[in-house]
Parts: sequence; C-alpha cells; structure tokens
Amino acid sequence: MHTLTSLFLLFALAQLLATPISAQQMELAEGARVRLISSALPPDHQLARIISASNDTIVFRSDAYPVTRSLALRDIDRIEVSAGSHRRTVKGALIGIGIGVVGGAVLGAVTFSPCDGFCIQPETRGGAAGIGAAFFGTLGGMTGALIGGFHKEEDWKPLTLRLTF
Repeated sequence: MHTLTSLFLLFALAQLLATPISAQQMELAEGARVRLISSALPPDHQLARIISASNDTIVFRSDAYPVTRSLALRDIDRIEVSAGSHRRTVKGALIGIGIGVVGGAVLGAVTFSPCDGFCIQPETRGGAAGIGAAFFGTLGGMTGALIGGFHKEEDWKPLTLRLTF
C-alpha cells in the first residue's frame, strides 16, 4: 500500500512539473500577434503582426509603425505570442473587497458608541466592525469589479527560438 501511494504522489508531482504542450510547440503563424523583444527595435515598435517567418528571419508589421520590415532571428532576444486578452473583473473585485473589509472594519470600530435604551445598532465594538466590514466589503467588491471590467489585459506565451545556420 505504501508503494502505491508513493507512485501516485510521484506521478502527480511529475504532472505538475511538466511543461504544457502548448508552450512546447508554438509556431509563428501568419497574422499572429507577437511581442518582439529586441535591442534593434524601439519599445513602441515591438508589438507586431507576423507577415511570414523562415528559419532565420521574421517579416512583420509593427502596430505603431505599419511598414513591413524583417529582422534576423539572431537579433531577437525573445518572442512572445499573444494568447488572447481578458478583463480584470475578478481581480478588481478581490482588491475592492479587501480594501472595503479592512476600511469598513476600522470605520465601524472607530465610530462605535454604546447605546442607552432602545437602539437598532450593534451592542459591541466588534459587532460594529463586522457590520462595517460586511457593508463596505460588498460595496468595495462591486466597485472593484466595475473598475476591473474596464481594464483589458493581454496574455503572452513565450516562444522558444531555434536558430538554424
């Protein structure tokens, strides 16, 4: 039984450490959006579309400078291929929740005052902090999700360069 468990754990670890096939076998297709990291290109010319690629040269058109150009692979430090883009809604919501919970808890604890007689409020400083955290955490989460929904982020996958001479 111990051997079976060890083999299972070894197999699970190997799966976690394995490089995904998509990262191993990525090719430069015509029209692919890439980021060409090279000292031969100004930073604002490094986002481009591939026109064609051979074993030693890439022909491309930069987004900022739409003229067809070519660059030898040996002059390129790194190539990253766009894997699509996504909005940052969840990240914004989580940041907003975090800020809202902390701020609301502090605000609730600081503004707490004991009540004499009939009151509709928390009876302890901790209760006031909890209500403030819940209210402002919810408000912060909604605000963060709204703000994050307006921010687009592009995902990039590195491409291994194989030079042939």
